[in-house]
Amino acid sequence: MSLSLKIRTNFDGALNAGKRDVERIMRQEFENIGETWHRQHRKRHFTQYGASLYGYEPRKPGYNRRKRKAKGHTLPLVWSGYSRLASRIKSVRVVKSKGQYRAIVVMPAVRVLNFRNPKSCINMRREFETIAPSEYNQYEKEAAPRIERKLSRLPAKRKRG
Repeated sequence: MSLSLKIRTNFDGALNAGKRDVERIMRQEFENIGETWHRQHRKRHFTQYGASLYGYEPRKPGYNRRKRKAKGHTLPLVWSGYSRLASRIKSVRVVKSKGQYRAIVVMPAVRVLNFRNPKSCINMRREFETIAPSEYNQYEKEAAPRIERKLSRLPAKRKRG
């Protein structure tokens, strides 16, 4: 299972740096964004607050009763606790395609969220991969100025000759 994060940056200054320097800065920042999402926002998906924030499908009352009786809780995306525990294992990849960078947070052990009851409209994988607009705004507010500041500090590239 992977989660894809994108942000936009506007750099108005003259870009004197080399392509490698820009690529390195962008990859570092997007890796930082992926790590931040995993550290701060992943846990929310397993809470009642997260269920309302990300717009999870409501569970049926019978399911909630069975879950409370068997497990003692009604946390979303958690039955035995395996998915919550497995989501802690991750790797962050930064991908560039068509000039856009994306941070991809790969959590291979969360495959259990792919299973679906054919009689249910609930898609747990889609629920887990949902990112709130407020999270995107937070990443743009934090990362865009850092990227722009680092780009402006790069030394001018040397001309060969």
